[in-house]
Amino acid sequence: MGSDCLDWDSATIVIAKHGLVRESVMLTSDPLVKHNSEGEDLEPHLAMRKPLHETNFDICTEIADVVSRSYLEGPDKHLSQLGHLNRDSLGLDSSRVTSAKSNDDVKILLQCTSPLLWSYNSAVVLAAAGVHWIMAPKEDVLKIVKPLLFLLRSSSSSKYVVLCNIQVFAKAMPSLFYPYYEDFFISSSDSYQIKALKLEILSSIATSSSISSILVEFQDYIRDPDRRFAADTVAAIGLCAQRLPDVADACLEGLLFLALSESSDRDAASLGEEEIVLVQVIKSIKAIVERDPPTHERVIVLLLRSLDSMRAPAARAMIIWMMGEYSNMGVLISKMIPTILKYLARRFTLEAVETKLQIINACIKIPYADLVYVKIRINDF
Repeated sequence: MGSDCLDWDSATIVIAKHGLVRESVMLTSDPLVKHNSEGEDLEPHLAMRKPLHETNFDICTEIADVVSRSYLEGPDKHLSQLGHLNRDSLGLDSSRVTSAKSNDDVKILLQCTSPLLWSYNSAVVLAAAGVHWIMAPKEDVLKIVKPLLFLLRSSSSSKYVVLCNIQVFAKAMPSLFYPYYEDFFISSSDSYQIKALKLEILSSIATSSSISSILVEFQDYIRDPDRRFAADTVAAIGLCAQRLPDVADACLEGLLFLALSESSDRDAASLGEEEIVLVQVIKSIKAIVERDPPTHERVIVLLLRSLDSMRAPAARAMIIWMMGEYSNMGVLISKMIPTILKYLARRFTLEAVETKLQIINACIKIPYADLVYVKIRINDF
Protein backbone atom coordinates (compact mmCIF):
# COMPACT_ATOMS: atom_id res chain seq x y z
CA MET A 1 0.00 0.00 0.00
CA GLY A 2 1.36 3.42 -0.98
CA SER A 3 2.06 6.26 1.40
CA ASP A 4 -0.86 8.22 -0.02
CA CYS A 5 -3.30 5.45 0.95
CA LEU A 6 -1.76 5.16 4.39
CA ASP A 7 -2.17 8.92 4.92
CA TRP A 8 -5.88 8.81 4.14
CA ASP A 9 -6.37 5.66 6.25
CA SER A 10 -4.62 7.29 9.20
CA ALA A 11 -6.68 10.47 8.87
CA THR A 12 -9.91 8.46 8.70
CA ILE A 13 -9.00 6.45 11.81
CA VAL A 14 -8.16 9.60 13.79
CA ILE A 15 -11.43 11.24 12.70
CA ALA A 16 -13.40 8.12 13.61
CA LYS A 17 -11.78 7.95 17.02
CA HIS A 18 -11.67 11.62 18.01
CA GLY A 19 -13.80 13.60 15.55
CA LEU A 20 -12.83 16.44 13.27
CA VAL A 21 -10.26 18.97 14.44
CA ARG A 22 -11.86 22.09 15.87
CA GLU A 23 -9.28 24.47 14.39
CA SER A 24 -9.19 22.88 10.91
CA VAL A 25 -10.46 24.38 7.68
CA MET A 26 -12.90 21.49 7.30
CA LEU A 27 -14.71 22.19 10.58
CA THR A 28 -14.51 25.98 10.61
CA SER A 29 -16.10 25.95 7.13
CA ASP A 30 -18.97 23.68 8.22
CA PRO A 31 -22.19 25.72 8.62
CA LEU A 32 -23.71 23.04 10.84
CA VAL A 33 -21.17 23.61 13.60
CA LYS A 34 -22.67 26.08 16.07
CA HIS A 35 -20.70 28.06 18.62
CA ASN A 36 -21.71 29.56 21.92
CA SER A 37 -20.64 32.96 23.18
CA GLU A 38 -17.31 31.58 24.40
CA GLY A 39 -16.60 30.09 20.97
CA GLU A 40 -17.01 26.47 22.09
CA ASP A 41 -18.67 24.01 19.72
CA LEU A 42 -22.21 23.05 20.64
CA GLU A 43 -22.79 20.58 17.82
CA PRO A 44 -19.56 19.06 16.51
CA HIS A 45 -19.54 15.94 14.36
CA LEU A 46 -17.97 12.55 13.93
CA ALA A 47 -16.59 11.11 17.10
CA MET A 48 -17.10 7.45 18.04
CA ARG A 49 -18.98 6.33 21.14
CA LYS A 50 -17.52 2.84 20.91
CA PRO A 51 -13.82 1.97 21.18
CA LEU A 52 -12.15 1.92 17.79
CA HIS A 53 -11.54 -1.86 17.81
CA GLU A 54 -15.31 -2.43 18.19
CA THR A 55 -16.17 -0.12 15.29
CA ASN A 56 -17.66 -1.56 12.10
CA PHE A 57 -15.43 -1.11 9.05
CA ASP A 58 -18.41 0.29 7.11
CA ILE A 59 -18.56 3.24 9.50
CA CYS A 60 -15.01 4.27 8.72
CA THR A 61 -15.71 3.79 5.03
CA GLU A 62 -18.72 6.11 5.18
CA ILE A 63 -16.80 8.71 7.14
CA ALA A 64 -13.90 8.50 4.69
CA ASP A 65 -16.27 8.92 1.76
CA VAL A 66 -17.91 12.07 3.15
CA VAL A 67 -14.60 13.63 4.22
CA SER A 68 -12.89 12.88 0.91
CA ARG A 69 -15.80 14.37 -1.03
CA SER A 70 -15.64 17.44 1.19
CA TYR A 71 -11.92 17.70 0.46
CA LEU A 72 -12.39 17.36 -3.30
CA GLU A 73 -15.53 19.45 -3.82
CA GLY A 74 -15.44 21.88 -0.90
CA PRO A 75 -16.62 21.64 2.73
CA ASP A 76 -19.84 23.59 2.15
CA LYS A 77 -21.14 21.06 -0.37
CA HIS A 78 -20.52 17.73 1.35
CA LEU A 79 -19.51 18.22 4.98
CA SER A 80 -23.11 19.06 5.87
CA GLN A 81 -23.92 15.41 5.10
CA LEU A 82 -22.31 14.52 8.40
CA GLY A 83 -25.37 15.95 10.08
CA HIS A 84 -27.58 13.38 8.32
CA LEU A 85 -25.67 10.24 9.23
CA ASN A 86 -27.55 7.80 11.45
CA ARG A 87 -25.64 8.49 14.65
CA ASP A 88 -27.36 5.85 16.75
CA SER A 89 -26.74 2.98 14.36
CA LEU A 90 -23.19 4.09 13.58
CA GLY A 91 -22.25 4.77 17.18
CA LEU A 92 -21.29 8.38 16.59
CA ASP A 93 -20.90 10.78 19.46
CA SER A 94 -21.80 14.36 18.61
CA SER A 95 -20.80 15.71 22.02
CA ARG A 96 -17.16 16.47 21.28
CA VAL A 97 -14.51 17.34 18.74
CA THR A 98 -10.77 17.25 19.16
CA SER A 99 -7.97 19.78 19.03
CA ALA A 100 -4.73 19.63 17.09
CA LYS A 101 -3.04 21.42 19.95
CA SER A 102 -3.86 18.90 22.66
CA ASN A 103 -4.60 15.57 20.93
CA ASP A 104 -1.48 13.38 20.68
CA ASP A 105 -2.83 11.26 17.82
CA VAL A 106 -3.43 14.34 15.69
CA LYS A 107 -0.03 15.78 16.61
CA ILE A 108 1.75 12.55 15.64
CA LEU A 109 -0.18 12.28 12.37
CA LEU A 110 0.72 15.84 11.37
CA GLN A 111 4.36 15.46 12.44
CA CYS A 112 4.78 12.22 10.50
CA THR A 113 3.19 13.54 7.33
CA SER A 114 4.99 16.89 7.28
CA PRO A 115 8.21 15.46 5.70
CA LEU A 116 6.08 13.79 3.03
CA LEU A 117 5.11 17.24 1.71
CA TRP A 118 8.56 17.33 0.07
CA SER A 119 8.47 13.81 -1.33
CA TYR A 120 9.64 13.21 -4.91
CA ASN A 121 6.33 11.42 -5.54
CA SER A 122 3.60 13.89 -6.46
CA ALA A 123 0.84 11.52 -5.28
CA VAL A 124 2.44 11.34 -1.82
CA VAL A 125 2.71 15.13 -1.66
CA LEU A 126 -0.96 15.53 -2.57
CA ALA A 127 -2.02 12.95 0.02
CA ALA A 128 0.05 14.64 2.74
CA ALA A 129 -1.36 18.03 1.74
CA GLY A 130 -4.88 16.58 1.98
CA VAL A 131 -4.21 15.30 5.50
CA HIS A 132 -2.96 18.71 6.63
CA TRP A 133 -5.89 20.43 4.94
CA ILE A 134 -8.31 18.21 6.88
CA MET A 135 -6.51 17.87 10.22
CA ALA A 136 -4.12 20.80 10.72
CA PRO A 137 -5.14 24.07 12.42
CA LYS A 138 -6.23 26.66 9.90
CA GLU A 139 -3.22 28.86 10.58
CA ASP A 140 -0.81 25.98 9.85
CA VAL A 141 -2.24 25.06 6.44
CA LEU A 142 0.15 27.54 4.81
CA LYS A 143 2.90 24.89 4.86
CA ILE A 144 1.21 22.94 2.05
CA VAL A 145 1.41 25.83 -0.44
CA LYS A 146 5.07 25.75 -1.56
CA PRO A 147 5.18 21.95 -1.98
CA LEU A 148 2.06 22.16 -4.16
CA LEU A 149 3.54 24.99 -6.25
CA PHE A 150 6.74 22.99 -6.68
CA LEU A 151 4.67 20.17 -8.20
CA LEU A 152 3.58 22.51 -11.00
CA ARG A 153 6.96 21.75 -12.57
CA SER A 154 5.87 18.13 -13.05
CA SER A 155 4.54 16.47 -16.19
CA SER A 156 1.37 17.76 -17.81
CA SER A 157 -0.81 14.99 -16.37
CA SER A 158 0.54 15.50 -12.84
CA LYS A 159 0.20 19.27 -13.19
CA TYR A 160 -3.49 18.91 -14.03
CA VAL A 161 -4.18 16.84 -10.88
CA VAL A 162 -2.22 19.30 -8.74
CA LEU A 163 -4.15 22.26 -10.17
CA CYS A 164 -7.45 20.50 -9.46
CA ASN A 165 -6.43 20.27 -5.80
CA ILE A 166 -5.18 23.85 -5.69
CA GLN A 167 -8.46 25.01 -7.18
CA VAL A 168 -10.33 23.47 -4.24
CA PHE A 169 -7.94 25.06 -1.73
CA ALA A 170 -8.05 28.45 -3.46
CA LYS A 171 -11.84 28.60 -3.41
CA ALA A 172 -11.97 27.77 0.30
CA MET A 173 -8.95 29.86 1.38
CA PRO A 174 -7.86 32.18 -1.45
CA SER A 175 -5.50 34.06 0.87
CA LEU A 176 -3.14 31.05 0.85
CA PHE A 177 -2.20 31.80 -2.75
CA TYR A 178 -2.44 35.60 -2.85
CA PRO A 179 1.38 36.12 -3.06
CA TYR A 180 1.84 33.40 -5.69
CA TYR A 181 -0.47 34.54 -8.49
CA GLU A 182 2.39 34.64 -11.00
CA ASP A 183 2.81 30.86 -10.62
CA PHE A 184 -0.56 30.48 -12.36
CA PHE A 185 0.20 32.56 -15.44
CA ILE A 186 -0.32 30.63 -18.66
CA SER A 187 2.54 28.95 -20.46
CA SER A 188 2.53 28.30 -24.22
CA SER A 189 3.01 24.59 -23.54
CA ASP A 190 -0.08 24.31 -21.31
CA SER A 191 -2.99 22.25 -22.56
CA TYR A 192 -6.45 23.82 -22.76
CA GLN A 193 -7.57 21.98 -19.59
CA ILE A 194 -4.60 23.35 -17.61
CA LYS A 195 -5.18 26.86 -18.98
CA ALA A 196 -8.83 26.73 -17.90
CA LEU A 197 -7.88 25.66 -14.36
CA LYS A 198 -5.27 28.39 -14.06
CA LEU A 199 -7.81 31.00 -15.15
CA GLU A 200 -10.26 29.82 -12.47
CA ILE A 201 -7.54 29.97 -9.82
CA LEU A 202 -6.39 33.43 -10.91
CA SER A 203 -9.95 34.77 -10.76
CA SER A 204 -10.25 33.35 -7.21
CA ILE A 205 -6.99 34.74 -5.80
CA ALA A 206 -6.86 38.15 -7.51
CA THR A 207 -6.53 41.05 -5.05
CA SER A 208 -6.49 44.83 -5.37
CA SER A 209 -2.68 44.76 -5.42
CA SER A 210 -2.32 41.98 -8.00
CA ILE A 211 -5.28 42.61 -10.30
CA SER A 212 -3.43 45.11 -12.51
CA SER A 213 -0.73 42.54 -13.36
CA ILE A 214 -3.33 39.83 -13.86
CA LEU A 215 -5.40 42.00 -16.22
CA VAL A 216 -2.29 42.74 -18.31
CA GLU A 217 -1.84 38.98 -18.69
CA PHE A 218 -5.50 38.56 -19.56
CA GLN A 219 -5.15 41.09 -22.39
CA ASP A 220 -2.58 38.81 -24.02
CA TYR A 221 -4.76 35.74 -23.50
CA ILE A 222 -7.72 37.36 -25.28
CA ARG A 223 -5.62 37.50 -28.47
CA ASP A 224 -4.85 33.77 -28.27
CA PRO A 225 -5.70 31.86 -31.49
CA ASP A 226 -7.72 29.39 -29.38
CA ARG A 227 -10.95 31.38 -29.19
CA ARG A 228 -12.44 29.02 -26.62
CA PHE A 229 -9.56 29.93 -24.29
CA ALA A 230 -10.08 33.61 -25.14
CA ALA A 231 -13.75 33.28 -24.13
CA ASP A 232 -12.69 31.66 -20.84
CA THR A 233 -10.39 34.63 -20.24
CA VAL A 234 -13.29 37.02 -20.77
CA ALA A 235 -15.31 35.03 -18.20
CA ALA A 236 -12.39 35.31 -15.75
CA ILE A 237 -12.28 39.10 -16.24
CA GLY A 238 -15.99 39.25 -15.43
CA LEU A 239 -15.48 37.23 -12.24
CA CYS A 240 -12.61 39.49 -11.15
CA ALA A 241 -14.80 42.55 -11.73
CA GLN A 242 -17.53 41.08 -9.55
CA ARG A 243 -15.11 40.10 -6.77
CA LEU A 244 -13.22 43.41 -6.79
CA PRO A 245 -15.60 46.38 -7.13
CA ASP A 246 -12.65 48.80 -7.33
CA VAL A 247 -11.70 47.50 -10.78
CA ALA A 248 -15.24 46.81 -12.03
CA ASP A 249 -15.43 50.02 -14.09
CA ALA A 250 -12.05 49.43 -15.74
CA CYS A 251 -12.99 45.83 -16.56
CA LEU A 252 -16.35 46.94 -17.91
CA GLU A 253 -14.76 49.53 -20.21
CA GLY A 254 -12.37 46.92 -21.55
CA LEU A 255 -15.16 44.42 -22.12
CA LEU A 256 -17.31 47.05 -23.83
CA PHE A 257 -14.47 47.96 -26.19
CA LEU A 258 -13.99 44.26 -26.95
CA ALA A 259 -17.72 43.78 -27.59
CA LEU A 260 -17.89 46.69 -30.02
CA SER A 261 -14.73 45.62 -31.85
CA GLU A 262 -15.88 41.99 -32.10
CA SER A 263 -19.31 43.03 -33.39
CA SER A 264 -17.76 45.24 -36.09
CA ASP A 265 -15.89 42.25 -37.57
CA ARG A 266 -18.15 41.21 -40.43
CA ASP A 267 -15.90 38.49 -41.83
CA ALA A 268 -18.31 35.58 -42.24
CA ALA A 269 -15.48 33.06 -42.20
CA SER A 270 -14.48 34.05 -38.67
CA LEU A 271 -18.01 34.47 -37.31
CA GLY A 272 -18.22 30.95 -35.89
CA GLU A 273 -14.92 31.31 -34.03
CA GLU A 274 -15.55 34.82 -32.77
CA GLU A 275 -19.17 34.24 -31.76
CA ILE A 276 -18.17 32.31 -28.65
CA VAL A 277 -16.00 35.24 -27.52
CA LEU A 278 -18.65 37.85 -28.27
CA VAL A 279 -21.35 35.92 -26.40
CA GLN A 280 -19.10 35.57 -23.35
CA VAL A 281 -18.24 39.29 -23.47
CA ILE A 282 -21.92 40.27 -23.41
CA LYS A 283 -22.59 37.70 -20.66
CA SER A 284 -19.81 39.19 -18.50
CA ILE A 285 -21.03 42.74 -19.14
CA LYS A 286 -24.56 41.70 -18.22
CA ALA A 287 -23.33 40.18 -14.92
CA ILE A 288 -21.41 43.36 -14.01
CA VAL A 289 -24.31 45.67 -14.94
CA GLU A 290 -26.72 43.63 -12.80
CA ARG A 291 -24.75 44.53 -9.68
CA ASP A 292 -25.42 48.28 -10.05
CA PRO A 293 -27.63 49.05 -13.09
CA PRO A 294 -28.19 52.82 -12.54
CA THR A 295 -24.48 53.60 -12.88
CA HIS A 296 -24.16 51.68 -16.15
CA GLU A 297 -26.90 53.22 -18.30
CA ARG A 298 -24.31 54.43 -20.83
CA VAL A 299 -23.06 50.86 -21.32
CA ILE A 300 -26.57 49.59 -22.09
CA VAL A 301 -27.15 52.47 -24.53
CA LEU A 302 -23.92 51.70 -26.41
CA LEU A 303 -24.85 48.02 -26.67
CA LEU A 304 -28.31 48.91 -28.00
CA ARG A 305 -26.76 51.21 -30.60
CA SER A 306 -24.52 48.35 -31.77
CA LEU A 307 -27.39 45.84 -31.93
CA ASP A 308 -27.54 45.93 -35.73
CA SER A 309 -23.91 44.77 -35.99
CA MET A 310 -24.31 42.02 -33.37
CA ARG A 311 -24.95 38.90 -35.41
CA ALA A 312 -24.63 36.23 -32.71
CA PRO A 313 -28.22 35.32 -31.67
CA ALA A 314 -27.26 34.71 -28.02
CA ALA A 315 -25.54 38.11 -27.81
CA ARG A 316 -28.53 39.87 -29.41
CA ALA A 317 -30.89 38.08 -27.02
CA MET A 318 -28.95 39.25 -23.94
CA ILE A 319 -28.83 42.88 -25.13
CA ILE A 320 -32.58 42.83 -25.78
CA TRP A 321 -33.10 41.33 -22.31
CA MET A 322 -31.18 44.25 -20.79
CA MET A 323 -33.33 46.73 -22.74
CA GLY A 324 -36.51 45.20 -21.31
CA GLU A 325 -35.15 44.75 -17.80
CA TYR A 326 -33.87 48.32 -17.46
CA SER A 327 -36.44 50.09 -19.66
CA ASN A 328 -37.56 52.35 -16.77
CA MET A 329 -34.08 53.03 -15.43
CA GLY A 330 -32.98 56.16 -17.27
CA VAL A 331 -33.90 58.86 -19.76
CA LEU A 332 -31.56 57.70 -22.53
CA ILE A 333 -32.86 54.13 -22.61
CA SER A 334 -36.48 55.30 -22.58
CA LYS A 335 -35.83 57.56 -25.56
CA MET A 336 -34.24 54.73 -27.54
CA ILE A 337 -36.90 52.10 -26.90
CA PRO A 338 -39.39 53.14 -29.63
CA THR A 339 -36.68 53.12 -32.30
CA ILE A 340 -35.22 49.80 -31.15
CA LEU A 341 -38.64 48.14 -30.97
CA LYS A 342 -39.53 49.35 -34.45
CA TYR A 343 -36.25 47.93 -35.76
CA LEU A 344 -36.88 44.59 -34.00
CA ALA A 345 -40.45 44.42 -35.29
CA ARG A 346 -39.27 44.73 -38.88
CA ARG A 347 -36.65 42.01 -38.35
CA PHE A 348 -38.73 39.71 -36.17
CA THR A 349 -39.19 36.93 -38.74
CA LEU A 350 -35.44 36.89 -39.44
CA GLU A 351 -34.39 36.48 -35.82
CA ALA A 352 -33.38 33.22 -34.13
CA VAL A 353 -35.83 31.63 -31.73
CA GLU A 354 -33.94 32.73 -28.58
CA THR A 355 -33.88 36.32 -29.85
CA LYS A 356 -37.60 36.25 -30.68
CA LEU A 357 -38.38 35.06 -27.16
CA GLN A 358 -36.42 37.95 -25.64
CA ILE A 359 -38.16 40.45 -27.92
CA ILE A 360 -41.52 39.21 -26.64
CA ASN A 361 -40.21 39.23 -23.09
CA ALA A 362 -39.00 42.82 -23.47
CA CYS A 363 -42.36 43.94 -24.88
CA ILE A 364 -44.06 42.62 -21.74
CA LYS A 365 -41.77 44.69 -19.52
CA ILE A 366 -41.75 47.92 -21.52
CA PRO A 367 -44.29 50.63 -20.54
CA TYR A 368 -47.58 50.53 -22.47
CA ALA A 369 -47.19 54.07 -23.88
CA ASP A 370 -44.01 53.12 -25.72
CA LEU A 371 -45.66 50.02 -27.21
CA VAL A 372 -48.64 52.06 -28.49
CA TYR A 373 -46.25 54.52 -30.13
CA VAL A 374 -44.35 51.70 -31.82
CA LYS A 375 -47.60 50.08 -33.02
CA ILE A 376 -48.69 53.37 -34.62
CA ARG A 377 -45.33 53.80 -36.33
CA ILE A 378 -45.25 50.20 -37.62
CA ASN A 379 -48.66 50.68 -39.24
CA ASP A 380 -47.05 53.26 -41.48
CA PHE A 381 -45.04 50.54 -43.29
